[in-house]
Amino acid sequence: MQKHNDENTPDYVKLRFPDSKESFEWLFQKDPLFREICHDYQDTANALADWLRSTDFSADPIIEEYRTLLQELETEILRYMQDHTKEI
Repeated sequence: MQKHNDENTPDYVKLRFPDSKESFEWLFQKDPLFREICHDYQDTANALADWLRSTDFSADPIIEEYRTLLQELETEILRYMQDHTKEI
């Protein structure tokens, strides 16, 4: 398991969801599950970036898997913010 720097993760993920800054920051501070999803997003985006730099042609299916996973995590983050920010 990768150790995360919570000071960097919010900025990294927030760049993808600029219209939800307030909800994002509140959930990231208050909700451990949301933080975990954001860390997963960061890890996936980092892995995708690494694979995109690969010159190995056999990396194409792996790249597609990471792109799909990243999209699923984006959807999960957005849905989580919609479902859990009524408390703000």
